[in-house]
Amino acid sequence: GHWQGALQLLREAEADLKVLNPVLYVAAIGACGKASRWDTSLQLLWQMKQVGMSPSLIAYSAAMSACNRAGQWQEAVSLAERIQSAGMAMDDVAYRAAINANQRATRWKQTLELLAEMRGLQLDPG
Repeated sequence: GHWQGALQLLREAEADLKVLNPVLYVAAIGACGKASRWDTSLQLLWQMKQVGMSPSLIAYSAAMSACNRAGQWQEAVSLAERIQSAGMAMDDVAYRAAINANQRATRWKQTLELLAEMRGLQLDPG
């Protein structure tokens, strides 16, 4: 599948270039998410941290979406909490993923708080 190709590309780039490319990681996380490989998406996110990269909001959002897609709402909620505790400014994509996860986990208070934050930032909740 596409996710396996994305992982292969990431591994080849690391071997050939001897550099770690956060863009390739995000692409691989997204491809794994689309294939419902949420566990691999999370492994890649944590691997970024292990090799000294700071995962971007886009990387976290892609991993959250992967977890949501696979019905792993608690994992997605945990990622949303990590984003907020790290002090990252969430964008509309990250908010939507966090809201989706909290709704599915029946965390209504957190869902309403996130919606209020979005409105306060004049972001479209979709």
